Amino acid sequence: QLAQRQHCVRVGEKSGQYGAVKAPHKAHVRKGPLHARHSLDIKSHSCLSNLLLTLNDWTLAIDNGNPIHACYLDMSKAFDRVNHSILLQKLKQHGVTGKLLAWLENYLMDRVIQVRVDGALSKPVAVTSGVPQGSVLGPTLFLIYANDIPNLVRCKIILFADDIKLWASIHTSEDCVLLQEDLNALYDWSLRNKLPFNFQKCKMLNIGKCVEFTYTLGPHRLAWTTDEKDLGVWISSSLKTSLQCTAVYKRTSKILALLKRIFGRFTRQTLPSILNTYIRPTMEYAVQVWSPWLQKDIVLLQRIYHRATKLVTGLQSKPYEERIESLKLFDFCYRRIRGDLILTYNILHTPNHPLQKLFVRREPRISRTHDYLLAVPHSRGNSRRYFFAVRGFSLAIPRLFVRFRCALARPAARAVRHPPSAGLDRIPTSCRDVPLNVGKTTPPIRPSVVFCLPCLARWSDPVER
Repeated sequence: QLAQRQHCVRVGEKSGQYGAVKAPHKAHVRKGPLHARHSLDIKSHSCLSNLLLTLNDWTLAIDNGNPIHACYLDMSKAFDRVNHSILLQKLKQHGVTGKLLAWLENYLMDRVIQVRVDGALSKPVAVTSGVPQGSVLGPTLFLIYANDIPNLVRCKIILFADDIKLWASIHTSEDCVLLQEDLNALYDWSLRNKLPFNFQKCKMLNIGKCVEFTYTLGPHRLAWTTDEKDLGVWISSSLKTSLQCTAVYKRTSKILALLKRIFGRFTRQTLPSILNTYIRPTMEYAVQVWSPWLQKDIVLLQRIYHRATKLVTGLQSKPYEERIESLKLFDFCYRRIRGDLILTYNILHTPNHPLQKLFVRREPRISRTHDYLLAVPHSRGNSRRYFFAVRGFSLAIPRLFVRFRCALARPAARAVRHPPSAGLDRIPTSCRDVPLNVGKTTPPIRPSVVFCLPCLARWSDPVER
């Protein structure tokens, strides 16, 4: 059970978090911020950034014809097994000294826990390890505890709390040996820091051409799998999104069936709230990572909106386009494009954003232009062609839109200082203008949709190939 803490305690934890991590210029902090390969409790880092950074490397390698061996590692009850003495020693190595270190030591030591059942409390038991879960400072302390993990390996690695992804692009058998040496280093680290791995959840995923090799983590032999759930998103060995689309469809179908059983019919005012509360969080979670490109997956997800809009009283017999227009809703295909644009805007306008490396800036050919020209990289395979950083400029956005760049760039630059979601929400669009198939047979986007995306003109200027 997560700890319930008073507001004054949370304020103190927030101050301690700022002093330990977010104020490296202070005298008592000499080492600076946490490692960039962490994706938890750090500004501009999230599950989405973790997945996009990972798939960017994987799709690039597959596009170049190199297979990937990826290790999914999980620590067993990591937050409950953090050793206090080792943590305090790492805080000193991180540069935390003086009164702040004494305050953190007092924060960790002499803690007790109790269990409440029907109003009755158990006897207090001393807590000898772990960081308080449900607290502000707990995740930060764990990140400091695991901050030295990326320095142990030579292959690429990224972490989210106690979940570790380690991978290597396989050219020769020496790359497999190098990956195995990194696994040995991680296992030795777990023994030294008393954080054992959960061997049942540690898997190997082969992406691309099959290259046989037996990997071990200590005494345990790692099993190969064809698909793995990564931070809530299914990743397959072919990097296709069909498995994730099917999982999302099944989950949202169950939710929609349950809502229909409870409420029966909805009014035109209640359905948007129902979609925002129960359907869209599932359908649009990290959708920039798994946005479908196969026709069967797009049609499958489109059924959810078809079924949901039929539950509105008086709209059962009307066509889907009329139902969407009557309810003033955006089609799911349009919402995906809109989400790509908003995320791109946030990335390009946030200093030192970790996802800026996904885009390639292009020098302007003329002096009187904007600073957000992006080059469209060449791609061979579908996994790279439909990746977030490529598909938005080479597929979803037509060449026609580039013609309006000079006319739209400067007005949009003056009017929009924040993510352009408000402007995209105010401009209505018909779902007939949005292509349902973002594949090889994509129909050209009509000018009405082009003008619904005004701020993109500042961002893209495709390279003529």
